[in-house]
Amino acid sequence: MIRPKPLSNTRFSQFVIWSKSILLAPMQRHVTILALVVSWSLLTAPLHLYAQTEDSFTDLRRRAYTAADLAAALFPEAELPMRGIGPRQHQTPPVKTAVALNVTFEFNSATILPQYYPDLAMLGAVLEQYPQAAIEISGHTDNMGPDQYNYMLSQRRAEAIKRYLAQRFSVNADRFQTIGYGKSRPRTTNDTAEGRSINRRVEVMRQR
Repeated sequence: MIRPKPLSNTRFSQFVIWSKSILLAPMQRHVTILALVVSWSLLTAPLHLYAQTEDSFTDLRRRAYTAADLAAALFPEAELPMRGIGPRQHQTPPVKTAVALNVTFEFNSATILPQYYPDLAMLGAVLEQYPQAAIEISGHTDNMGPDQYNYMLSQRRAEAIKRYLAQRFSVNADRFQTIGYGKSRPRTTNDTAEGRSINRRVEVMRQR
C-alpha cells in the first residue's frame, strides 16, 4: 500500500491558511455588511435625533438685533410671509428655543445695568404678543468663586429679569419659571477670560 507523504511544515502552514480563508470568508462578508449597516445608522440617526431633541440656541449679545430677530429666535413657528403671492408658511418649532439676553449686571450683584433696559423692552414687547407661551428664565455664571454662591447669584439674576418684565409689561408672572444653574451649564470653556464672559449670562427659554 502506498502511503501519502507527510506534509512539510511550509505546506502545512499554507494548508492551514487556505482552510481558514475558506471557512472565514462567509463570516467576514457578514461582518463587513454589519459594519456598513452600523456605520450608516450612526451617520443618519443622529441627524434625526438632533432635529427632534436638541434646543435651538441664539446668542444676542455683542450684536445688533431687532425685536423681529428676537421674536424669530424664540418663536420660529410664527407665520412668515412667503415671497411673492401665496399663503403664509408655517415652520415646525424645535422642542425648546433659547436666547441669551443682551443683559449684564453690576459686579457680584443682581442689579440690571440701565443701558440694557432697551433690550428688555424688546423682550417684553415680544412676550406680550405670545401670552400663552411658558418661559424659563435661567441664570448662569462662570466657574470663578464658590459653587453655592454662584448658584444663588444666578438665581437672583434670573428673578431680577422676571421681576423687571412683570412690573413693566403686560405679562403674567405665573408664566415665568426662574432657575439658577450657577456654573453647571457652560456654553463654552471656562479656561479663558473670553469663555468665562460668554458663560456669564441669562437665558430665556420658551418651553414646549
